[in-house]
Amino acid sequence: MISRTSRVCLRDRRLDDQPGPLYVTAQGGESTIARALKSIHDQYAKTPQWEAVRDKVSRKLIIIPSGDQDDTAASYIRPNWPGVREYQFMGINFGYGAQDRAAPEDKIYFSPEWTQQNISSRGPLGDLYRVWGDGKQLVKGDRTDYFGL
Repeated sequence: MISRTSRVCLRDRRLDDQPGPLYVTAQGGESTIARALKSIHDQYAKTPQWEAVRDKVSRKLIIIPSGDQDDTAASYIRPNWPGVREYQFMGINFGYGAQDRAAPEDKIYFSPEWTQQNISSRGPLGDLYRVWGDGKQLVKGDRTDYFGL
C-alpha cells in the first residue's frame, strides 16, 4: 500500500515548475499514479485554474508501465486524462525468467555473483537487494522463502 505522503509527493512533482517531462514508472499497475491524478482533479476541477492545471499535468507526465495488473490505466487514467502520454517499455522483461531471455553477452548481469559484487555489497541499500540464488532469506529458516535458494 502506498502512503498518503507518497501520493502527495507525486501530485506536487507533477504540478511544479521544473522544466521537462516527468517520467513515472509503474510496476504491475498504475493505481498510485491514478490516485495522485485524482487528487489533482479533486482539488482543481471546480476552480478557474482546472483547464490550465489539467493541461500542464498532461503535457508533463509520461507513464512507463510494466504490466497492468489493476486495469487503472484503462479504467481511470486514459478516460479522464487523455493527454497523459504512456510509453510501453519494449526492452527485455526484467521479471521472472529474465535470465533465460537475456542475450548471451548480458547473462552475467543476472547472476548472483555479478549482483553481489556490483549491488549487494554496496552499502545498506545494496544489502537489502535480493536476486534468485543469492542464499538470502528474509527470515532465517523460513521454508516458504525459496527466493534465495
